[in-house]
Amino acid sequence: MGALYNIVDQIFIASASYLGSYGNAANTVVFPLTVVALAIAVMIGKAILLQWNKRRWYRYQKGLRQRDVADY
Repeated sequence: MGALYNIVDQIFIASASYLGSYGNAANTVVFPLTVVALAIAVMIGKAILLQWNKRRWYRYQKGLRQRDVADY
């Protein structure tokens, strides 16, 4: 979906007479940066989710509630 957005964005930027090739060049530089930022955000979110699920599984195995863990 992000790549499709980039393609449509390139078309609109190219049709603007005041931007032209400079606008397309800027978009070409920025798009990989947004992909990298998205990849880092997904990686961090996945790591947090895995840690949360691991702690939840350990609580379940011990028969504890979250309040018990917080009190400890």
